[in-house]
Parts: sequence; structure tokens; C-alpha cells
Amino acid sequence: MIAFLLMASLVLGLWLAKLPWLASSLLVLLAGAFAIHRFRKRGLIALITCLGIGWAITNLDSISPKEAETYRGYVISSKENYFILQSGIHKFYVQERENERELGDVLEIAGDLQEISFATYESQFDFNSYLKDKGVFYELKSHNITVVFANPLRINKRKDEFLKPFDETSRNAIDALLFSRRNYDAEIVKSAASMNIVFLFSMCGVYLRLLMVALEYFLKLKLSDKVARIATFVFAMPFFLLSFEKLAIRRLIFCYGGRLVNDFFLKKKISYLSLISIVGIIFIAIDFHNAYQMAYLLGFGLSILIIFLRSALRVFHRKTRSLMMGIFIFAFLIPIHLGLSYELHLFQIVIQYVTMPINAVFFFVSAFSFFTWPMVNVLSFMANILTSTYALLSKIDIVFIVGEPNLIFYFLYYGLYFYLPYLLESSRKRDAKNVAVILASGLVFSAIPVQNYVQQAIHFINVGQGDAILIQSHGHNALIDTGGSLLFDMAEETLIPFFKKKEIYKLDYLITTHDDFDHSGAATSLIANFRVEQTIDKATSFPLSLGDLVIENLNSIYGSDANDNSLVLTFLLLNKRWLLMGDASKAVEERLIEKFPNLDTDYLKIGHHGSNSSTGEKFIRKVSPSEAIISVGRHNYYGHPHQEVIALLNRYGVRIRRTDLEGTISYASALF
Repeated sequence: MIAFLLMASLVLGLWLAKLPWLASSLLVLLAGAFAIHRFRKRGLIALITCLGIGWAITNLDSISPKEAETYRGYVISSKENYFILQSGIHKFYVQERENERELGDVLEIAGDLQEISFATYESQFDFNSYLKDKGVFYELKSHNITVVFANPLRINKRKDEFLKPFDETSRNAIDALLFSRRNYDAEIVKSAASMNIVFLFSMCGVYLRLLMVALEYFLKLKLSDKVARIATFVFAMPFFLLSFEKLAIRRLIFCYGGRLVNDFFLKKKISYLSLISIVGIIFIAIDFHNAYQMAYLLGFGLSILIIFLRSALRVFHRKTRSLMMGIFIFAFLIPIHLGLSYELHLFQIVIQYVTMPINAVFFFVSAFSFFTWPMVNVLSFMANILTSTYALLSKIDIVFIVGEPNLIFYFLYYGLYFYLPYLLESSRKRDAKNVAVILASGLVFSAIPVQNYVQQAIHFINVGQGDAILIQSHGHNALIDTGGSLLFDMAEETLIPFFKKKEIYKLDYLITTHDDFDHSGAATSLIANFRVEQTIDKATSFPLSLGDLVIENLNSIYGSDANDNSLVLTFLLLNKRWLLMGDASKAVEERLIEKFPNLDTDYLKIGHHGSNSSTGEKFIRKVSPSEAIISVGRHNYYGHPHQEVIALLNRYGVRIRRTDLEGTISYASALF
């Protein structure tokens, strides 16, 4: 148990600098209470020590690398178009369009360092955070790469060669389940995403564990326990090499190997809980950034959870116990699912248990084929069955949008969750039943968007180089512009997930200010995939009523310039006057000044993404905003926002807020 306390304390110490002050304080208090209750004074001392060590280790990330002509290191991660180089205590992101580097390659790179900075859109994968959680804070812009040592195994090259004979469907299925490389345009991945089970493609450790359990069982029928388990361990080693980069695989191999040593070679045995905790500490010692990975937190967390649940669920019969174990594990993961997808699939647990055995069999056959010979026909047949199964199950579309859980929800949910096993272990089944009802009721209640009916809000959604502004007013919703992208579906990947995050089921109005792609490019897809009551694109449609809010258009003069035809919208929200300029130029601003003597505005959405063709000095002086919002893409081709505009706003004391720097910018009233 002391090993568990040490590991948990180290992890918490590492997270102290990342978590909100309230969350970290509550967790430290809970950990302290547990340490005192279970271990008395020595537990508290161990807790404080490990918290301090964990917090101190995070300071290593503040050490900047020294500038050098060349950087020598070895590859610790290799993806399709980039790799990560470990050089001393530092890790560098290195982009290569056609990357053929392998784990373990020793390279010498001549290049320039710059801080990591990638464009991030609302609701999409945050590559900056992903890299920083791995301890990668700098990009190495390479001029020349010299190979000092090449890993002779060339696993990635072997993967690509293995996939060549297969058709697209089979290739996507094998890539997803065996190699954990997901093509989000693939049918099987889309089906999984619609059911919130994409994570099943990352559970190679679980599938390997199932195979090892099955193999160990059959070997024990003919061999001794010791020989059977060692043979199983040897069997798993090729998988270890195949997926070495996957933390889940490394955890499984370390834990299984540790159990072998503990059971057969140590005189003084240690508990399984201690063993898992020791392995967890070793992983932190190897690289403390492992503690920030979901695979680490869930892998070790669920293993420890299962140990505690086994004790609590002893009150049930064997068959019932297995079912309850599955329900408890699923319930533990619910808030995590909600934090990622903002919705709950009613039959998700059933679908998981249906697909996991199929996935495990496909994983085994694919892996066996990879290490022996490519069974193209067999795997193609299995891949088509698997893809069809996912497509069929995806038609069971009963989903509840519950929005983004807040900190209070997490603490209340997990507080009741861990109280429930305690009641069961204490044989207080009636109390446990009441707590379970409260948990279920809380989840149902969270699907009711109460806050949307009592709140007003406006969100300048981060859609890169474009505009998308969501207005919420007491249960009514209007979207002004949609943004647009040639690289992905902005509606499906950015806007709709954001609506789910805010528990929005429909739009009363979709307003497009003008026809430019960066303002209306996602409109067609949004109308096709989301409930939109009415589309507005003409000045004659105004004024519009959105509940008790009235939206007016100030620009009704059409010219030859598409930007000058932009709707210029104004409304009173949160007791403040808002003015949204679309892409209107200085010429339109001049007309507005003449036509409307009183243009005083509290919040101004700057025209044309901060271009110097908009936002004249006379206009700013007349409007006199306290804040200016610029919707703009990071590292955009046009150089927006222009420095002239920034200097002008600063000169007049206007606070500047930018989506390229802050992400989505939101203003909202208090909940009640």
C-alpha cells in the first residue's frame, strides 16, 4: 500500500502545476486525509515528500536548450510526417514530409530551434498541448540530417510493406486496430466515432492481455504454471517490439514480467497493488512526462481500481460480480467520455462488450500474419465483417448531449462513485442503491441544458482565418457565419462538437454576413448535419428577434465589393452594446458614421480580421469600444491582424482579444 501512496503522490505532485488551484488543493487534502487514515504520521511524511519531488521535477521543463550548430540524439517517437528527437534532457519536434525514421535511430541534425506553435481550432486536437505533455517544447527546423546509427529492425517500414497488398477497407481496419493509426475518413473509424468508442482502437494493451490470458490458460493444461507463464511472456515480446512506442504495451510487459519475478524468484512476495505501483514509479523515473499521458493515468488507474473493486464486490455471487465489475469500470469512464465527446451513447457499454472480443480476435490474427506471412484473403474477409459490424451497430443512434462537465461535477460524481464500493463492502446495500440512483439521476439531469435557458452568452468561435459567432439568449441560439476550410469539414469537426459542448440541440438562425468562403464555407455541411430552423443572408430579413434579444443590420447598401456587402450587425446583450463588422471596409465605416450619429459600442468585432483596409481611426474614435475582438487564424497568409490596426487600438486604450492567441473567446452571464 505504501508503494501505491508513493506513486499517487508523485503523479499528483507532477500535476499540481497543471491543475486549477481549487482542484489541486482538494486533491492534496484528500490525499493527506487518506495518508493519515491509512499510514498515520509516516504516510503523511511520504505524501509531502513525494508531492514536493513531483512538483520540483516539473521545473526541469523550464530549462531552455542551448543554441548549437548541430544537435545529436536518438528518435523516441516516429509518425507519418514527423519524429521526436531526444537530445540530453530535451526533446525536439522535427518535421519530415515523408518520415522514414525509426525508434532508436541516432541522428545528428543541423538546424534552428523555435518554440512549438501550431494552429489549433475549436474542438479539434490540440497538437501544442499534446507535444508539451510529452515534454516537447521546441521545434527543430532541420537543414541537414546525418544518420549516425540506423535501427536495423525498421518496424515502421515493415508495417507499410505489410499493408500494401490489402484493399483500402482492410488497410484501414488493420491500421486502426493493430497499429493504432487511425484514418478519420475511414468508414470503420467514422462508425466508431459516432458511437464514442474510437478509444477501442487504442486498446492494443487490452487485446494483448486477453491473448496472453487465453494462451496461459491453454498452456497450463499441459505445462507447469511456471513454464506456461514464462512461455506466455516470451510469446508477448514480439508485440512489445511491434508497439514499443505504446505506453500501454510497455506497462503490460513490465507488470507481467514483474509478476513472474515476484511469484517465482522472490522469497518475500509483494502484493499486486505494490507491484503495479512500483512499475508506475519506474515509468515516472524513466520519463516523468509519462504521468501526463492518458494511457498512463487510465492504465495504472484502472488496474488499481480493479484491485479495490474486487474487495468491495465480494458481496455478490461470482457471475453477478463480473457483471458489476464491468458496470463499475464503465461508470468510472463516463466523465472521461463526456469530457472528450460531450455526449453519452445509451448502449455504449453493450456495444463495447460486443466489439471488444471481435477486435481482440482481429488483433491476434493481424499480428500473427504480420510476424509470419500476410494472410491477405483471410484478413480482408475479417476486416469487411468488422467494418460491417461497426456500421450496423452505429445505426443504434440513441445519444444524449450532456455538454462539458465542470470541476464540481467531477468531484461530486467521483465522490459518490468511490463512496458506493465502501457501502457495498460494509454490506449497506440499501444505502448503496440510493447512491447509485443519485448518480444515475445526476447523469440524466446533466442532459437537461438548464443553464442555456437562464443564461445569455456570446462565443467568438476559433475557426482559424474566418468568422463564426454564436449567440445564446435564454434557450434561443443564432450562429453568425460558419468559417470554412479546404482541409477538413469545419461544421462536423469544429462547430457541431462546440454546440454539443454547450448542450445546444438546434439553431434558431444561421446568419451569413456575406458569401466569402471563410464566412460561409461550412454552411452547407452544417445545414445537412445539424438542425437549423432558418437561414438568413439578406439585409431585408432584419431586425430579427432571438427570444428577448433583437439583432439589427446597419449595412443595407450593396456595392461591387463583396466585403462591403457584409451585414453589419448590432444588438444589446449582457447589458452591453455589440457591433459585428463582418468584412466591412473603411468606406462602409464612413457611411455608418454618417447614417448613425450614435454608434457608441461596448464590444466591437473588428472588420476583416484586422486588415488595414478596415478599422479607420475616425471610426474607432466614434464607436469608442472598451474591447475589440479579432477573429483570425494563427500564422495566416494575409498577415492579419495588421500592425496599424493593433497600434490604433492600443492608442485609444481598447483592450484587444484575438482568437489566434486565446482560442474561442466567450462572454456569459452568471448562471442564476
